[in-house]
Amino acid sequence: STAFAVDLTGTGGDLVLGSSPSITSTVNVISTADGAVFITGSGNVTTTIADAIDLTASGGTQSNPANLSVGLSGALTGAAAGIVVVQNAFGNIAIATSGPVIGQSGRGIFAEESATGTGSILVNGSGNVTGTGTAYSGIVAEILSATNGSDVTVDQTGNISGGYDGIHALTDGNGNVTVVTGPNATISATRYYGIEATSNGAGSIVVTTATNDVITSGSAGIN
Repeated sequence: STAFAVDLTGTGGDLVLGSSPSITSTVNVISTADGAVFITGSGNVTTTIADAIDLTASGGTQSNPANLSVGLSGALTGAAAGIVVVQNAFGNIAIATSGPVIGQSGRGIFAEESATGTGSILVNGSGNVTGTGTAYSGIVAEILSATNGSDVTVDQTGNISGGYDGIHALTDGNGNVTVVTGPNATISATRYYGIEATSNGAGSIVVTTATNDVITSGSAGIN
């Protein structure tokens, strides 16, 4: 199958990726809807250019937020990033993957509430996540608005590796930052930190590792 783009308007919708045939180019979803958007299914996505999954939203309002949910069980391999989700309006982000997610020259999973976004971020799958290249982390979850008081949570139980950080969780707002890893997981970073959790506001930071976890890094294991 070739690349396809989906524009969602109105009150949102659900894009289901089937298991056959495999998708060989970027799944690009652009939402101007003022309702929830879902990408689900068991399909595999492998690209030779660009990302595997892109989801961008700009239509949510305070009374009708565009909550963004990605729940996929297939293998996702992007020539650049694996999954990129950006919220530019009102709405939360939730990403749960059980298959491997690989960014071959980018981040494995990138979730951002932008400077105009308002909502929380939750990354809580079970699959392995890989980001490749010294500028790219395995998982990035970030809130960039100082007025966004929602929380950032990364609770991925698989192995996570990145060329920059393994996990990079950040808020510029006043919400909390929480990072939890699963048992027997390996968290690795070539350049900097296995886990970097940062708050530039008044919220708390909590990092919890599990039994038999291994953190390897080019700098400190946890920062």
